[in-house]
Formats: sequence, C-alpha cells, structure tokens
Amino acid sequence: MGKCSARSGAETMVQIELDNYLCKFLYKHIKPVNHAYPGLRWQTACRLIGGDICVVAQELNSRYLMVICGLDQHDLRYFPELFARRMSYDLIVMCRSIGLPDNKPLRQYIKSIAEDQFCCKGADARPSGALYKLLNKLERHYSSQHLSSQHLPLSMDEHEALAFTFPLNSSLRGEGPFSPAEVLAERCRLLVAEKMRLESEQAVMSVNDNIVTLDFSNNNK
Repeated sequence: MGKCSARSGAETMVQIELDNYLCKFLYKHIKPVNHAYPGLRWQTACRLIGGDICVVAQELNSRYLMVICGLDQHDLRYFPELFARRMSYDLIVMCRSIGLPDNKPLRQYIKSIAEDQFCCKGADARPSGALYKLLNKLERHYSSQHLSSQHLPLSMDEHEALAFTFPLNSSLRGEGPFSPAEVLAERCRLLVAEKMRLESEQAVMSVNDNIVTLDFSNNNK
C-alpha cells in the first residue's frame, strides 16, 4: 500500500520525482524511469523549517502545488504512504468541486489511484521556481509565527495545508484559461473514469474465465 515500485505492462497512475534529500531515505524503492506517460507526475523538494521537515510537491502537468509539513526523518521512511493520503485528500476535494459525488466508491477509486505509485530520482538537482518560492513562503509563514511569540511548529493537517496553497492553486498562472486546481480536478475526473473502465474490463474477463463451453458437435454420432 503506497509503496513506490516499478510496474510493467500498465500505465502507472502516479510518478513521484524525489529530490536528493528524499532519495537518501527511499533509495531502496527508487527505480529507473520507465513510464513515459504517468497519470500524475509530481516533482518534490524539501527543507528543514523550524526544526521540522517540510516537503513541497508540484504536479507538473497542472502546476498544482501541495505541502506536507511537520515531518521528521522517521516519517520520511513512510513518505509514500504519507504522500498517498495527502494527495487523496486534495483529489477528493478537487473532484467534489466539479460535481463528482463525495461517496465511498469515489474515495476508494482515488485511494487506489494515489497508491499506484512509482518513485524515481528527480532529473533536476534544484527545485523548480514554483517549489523554491513555496518553500520560501513556508519559511516566511513560520517566521511570522515566531515573531508573534506563538512559537508554533510548522505542522499542518490536511485542511490547513490545502488552505495554505489554495490562493496559489486557484489563481491563473502562466498560459491557459484554467487554474491549476481546475486542471487537476479535470485530470482527476479522467483518471477516475479510466480506473472504473479498467475494473469493469477486469470483471468481465473474470466472468468469462469462469464460463465452461460445451461442444456437442461430436455427440450422438
């Protein structure tokens, strides 16, 4: 569940490109890139902020940003599971925003998509401009808490993390008429539809495998 692994003969739903720091903890799971068209492709970067590790990620096709903060080195060893849970939460919210029903079947489909992961080493040694700016924004957020004498750790639950990135994900960036949140929502809809189609085909194949064909052509001769 949520384990980064290589798969052959099928498209992997999620590809996670790890930065050098994350590679140190997940080196046993890293495989050469062999998926040309993953359903979702995430680039990651992390930084120590206020004594805690913060991981930021960007889905490269939609430019959607995500943060996971309040981690320690022990947590990073379970990063695939943490990432799957965090991404599932965002995808459910995005799908709900375009009218898909927030029910148990949808949550199960999204959970299976998020857990269908492939981890690899990122091609770039340095984080992209968007991730670098997001890390700096997190540092400023922590500094403002510290100066106001709140002295709070930079840990966010799923709701707080989504709220932190919402202004960035809901605004237009670069070319195109849609925001990153809108693009990811539409991609989520397509992935859920593809997952449903594959499961339907597998169910039909399973039924066909259990059908016994009787040939009476040679009987009663």
